[in-house]
Order: sequence, then structure tokens, then C-alpha cells
Amino acid sequence: MPPVEVLGWAGTVSGTILGLPQMLRLVRTRRVDGLSLTAWRAMLVVNLSWTAHGLSIGQLPQIVTSALSLCSTVPILYLMARDLQRPVLLVLLPGLLAAGALIGVDQLLGSTAFGAAAIIPAVVAN
Repeated sequence: MPPVEVLGWAGTVSGTILGLPQMLRLVRTRRVDGLSLTAWRAMLVVNLSWTAHGLSIGQLPQIVTSALSLCSTVPILYLMARDLQRPVLLVLLPGLLAAGALIGVDQLLGSTAFGAAAIIPAVVAN
């Protein structure tokens, strides 16, 4: 395996586990106070749009990282919706719509435009 692939898969592993400590804490404590709904919605946008981008350019490490990151982002948003007593779909909808818009940018305008636009939810999330 070439060094660049090793680096890609190392990024995949580290990127995938970033949300797990937060999710485990939430499952254990069942408390979401202190979390930003906006930031986690932005993470949903990031995860969905980069998964779709990875699929469109055929980059397996990117697909795996982003898709697996959804495995912590979606449950966290579910727990937040429950705690805020809001319907899950209404909590997810802004992120789903924004991800759809970014996927549209990727498909219509290409990778460069997508990368430039994808900076916005990444900054919001971080």
C-alpha cells in the first residue's frame, strides 16, 4: 500500500472516532446540556455531503470516514431532539436540506466549488 493510502486510512480511523466519546457520554448520562444544536446540525451537513462527494469521486477512505461519522452524529441529534422535546425530523431537516444543497453544488459546479462551499458548515461545526 502506498504511503498516501496509509495516510488516508489513518485519517479515516482518527476522523471516525472523533464523535464517539461525545456519543458515549450522552448515552451514559442522557444529558445534552452544553451541546450546540447548530454545531451538530452542521456536522450532519459535513458528514452527509462529504460522504456523497466521496462516492462521486470514488475515494473509499473519505466515504468510510464520513459515513461512519454519521453513526455518532445522528444518534447525538436524536438524543438532543428527545431532550428538547422536538420531533426528530424537524431537528434533522435543516441539516438534510443544507447537505442536499452542497451535494447539488458538487454535482452542478464541481469539486472546487463544493470544497469552497463545504468550508462553511465545517467552520460552524467547529
